[in-house]
Amino acid sequence: MRLVLDPYEISDRSASAFLALLLAEDDEGVGTAVPGPGLDASAESVRQAMGRSGPYVKFLESWRWTADLWQSGLLRSVLGGPSLIERMKRSRAEMAGRPELASLMCPAGDAELESELAWTERVCRDLAAGGRSASLRFIMGAVMEELAAECGAILAGNHAWKEPDTRRRSEPASLRFALPAPARVRVDTLLEARRTLADALELVRGALDTAIAHPEAGPALVSAADALARELPSVLAPAASRGTPSMTMVLFTLRPSRTGALARAAAAGLTRTGARPGSTGSASLARSGSPILTLESRRMVWDVSAVVPG
Repeated sequence: MRLVLDPYEISDRSASAFLALLLAEDDEGVGTAVPGPGLDASAESVRQAMGRSGPYVKFLESWRWTADLWQSGLLRSVLGGPSLIERMKRSRAEMAGRPELASLMCPAGDAELESELAWTERVCRDLAAGGRSASLRFIMGAVMEELAAECGAILAGNHAWKEPDTRRRSEPASLRFALPAPARVRVDTLLEARRTLADALELVRGALDTAIAHPEAGPALVSAADALARELPSVLAPAASRGTPSMTMVLFTLRPSRTGALARAAAAGLTRTGARPGSTGSASLARSGSPILTLESRRMVWDVSAVVPG
């Protein structure tokens, strides 16, 4: 099971980031995109980038909390630097040419004609600020869907854009399961959960792989997730007592999709509703319409005292 994670989900320290990093295989890790040398790059590459760009330094500072994830190999850069920026520029140019998507693009200024450094610094500033630019989140989401299709990976994140249900009958049905998750990812707690709940996590991974191939096995996935849900609070609750924001129950949905979903939704008149676009909901405009699987999350009302003894 391969997983890729939009960098905006990392900046958000979201439930989707928590689940991807929790379920990732040790030998696969979680792939992401970085606007410049990743934290798994050589020290010299990082120093050179820091010397060239102040916004890159601020971006690294905002991701300092992820250092142990990179060091352990759990988080890995699979797209970065010039390759990422070139894809973002191309995606932005394609979208800007579509009237129904024009309002989502960067403000006037011929962004696609800017230098690589200007684009890199723009993305670095936005990631460091938590994703204030809806258009950059939108464009990054398009690139990540494209990347997931190329890698044959599951893309973890949230859908803010829906397209008409045009799935073929041969495509897998949506799969749903619920797990407790912290309001914000805390690395020491995440790594402790991976260590102490290794057996329960392996059962969920196996059940998820089986359910992807055979959707009728969905109940076994729910059962494995329920067992994990009963154990997770024992790891997450102590972190909450140390000042980490509280836990909530999160409904995760594994949903079949295709690259180009956003373009189809726009053509169907399902355009902007006023909500900020999420990372995974933004689909690329790739004409191939390659199949992908996306892992969405939605927080639910949940009382931790119902699971953790007082």
